[in-house]
Amino acid sequence: HLWFRLFVPSTAATSTSTPVIVFFHGGGFAFLSPASQTYDAVCRRFARRLNAVVCSVKYRLSPEHKFPAQYDDGFDVLTFLNHRRREIPEWPESADVTKCFVAGDSAGGNVAHNVVVR
Repeated sequence: HLWFRLFVPSTAATSTSTPVIVFFHGGGFAFLSPASQTYDAVCRRFARRLNAVVCSVKYRLSPEHKFPAQYDDGFDVLTFLNHRRREIPEWPESADVTKCFVAGDSAGGNVAHNVVVR
């Protein structure tokens, strides 16, 4: 099952086209989550300063979940956002997935890279 935090800028309600950032947290594939204080602050800042909808992905962590579970989760989130985003009640109408940027920090950067090249 997929889980992510959604950060919506205050400008989304009046915008006609808001970019989307899909963000993967760091933590050595074994620690932290989108709910971690650091990544909560980072994603709030991205949404506010970049006027972008930020989707912060919680991917399965090791050692409980072996490779390539993290990449699979990231790819599944991108697929969900592409095809089923309208099922999310909080998803703003102005969020434009054709203006999507995939990013991550540390291990999350690794996930972002591998999800995009897949």
